[in-house]
Amino acid sequence: DAPYIPPDFPCEIFHKPLNSRPVTSTPPGRDRAPDALRYAGLGIQLAVTIGALAWVGQWLDGRFGTGGILTVVLVLLGFAGMMASLLKELRERSARRPK
Repeated sequence: DAPYIPPDFPCEIFHKPLNSRPVTSTPPGRDRAPDALRYAGLGIQLAVTIGALAWVGQWLDGRFGTGGILTVVLVLLGFAGMMASLLKELRERSARRPK
């Protein structure tokens, strides 16, 4: 024989509303996106920028016969620009962070 279970048993025990606030991943007063996610796309952005500039540099080198000089110059300029952008973002971020 199966044990007797009253008809209202599951509702009273398992289906009671919880008196709690919703769970959030960030504490109040913080940005929604954590720092790691904010900079996650930086590597992809750097790779796409360097790749595109290398492609354009190779095309220009082939067109003008400069032997790879334009490819190197464009890649270095792209890398320097990306690093300047990263440093600017980090400075702005650290200035906004409470001390």
